[in-house]
Amino acid sequence: MLPLISFNFFNDRYSCVDSSRKSPMDVATLANALVNLSPEQQQKMLGELLYPLVERLEPFFADKITGMLLEIEQTEILHLIESPEALKDKVEEAIDVLGDWIPEQEKMLEQEAYELQASFLKAKL
Repeated sequence: MLPLISFNFFNDRYSCVDSSRKSPMDVATLANALVNLSPEQQQKMLGELLYPLVERLEPFFADKITGMLLEIEQTEILHLIESPEALKDKVEEAIDVLGDWIPEQEKMLEQEAYELQASFLKAKL
C-alpha cells in the first residue's frame, strides 16, 4: 500500500507541496509515487495536480486544456508541474489550438443543424 501524499496546490511556485514537510515536492518524489500506480491512477493523479495550475492561467478552458496536457509524455507533464514558465507556454499553445478548433466545431454544428432541419422538413412532407 502506498503512503498517502497530500498536496497543497496553491503555493507561490505553482508546484506541489508535501504538506507534512511544507516544502516543494521534487519531481523525483512525484515520479516515484507514480511508478506504483496503474496508468488510470497515474492519469488521475497528474490531472488532479495539473488542473488547479492550469485553472489559474486559463479558468474558462481549464478542463479542456488539462485533458490536452494529459495526452503528452509523463516526463513532460512532470516538467510542467515543476516549471510555471513551461506550463504557461504549454497553456498558451493549447489556447492557440483551441482558437483554431472552436470555429471548426461551430461550422460542424451549423451543418448538423441544417441537415437536421432539412430531414425534419422532409419527414413532414
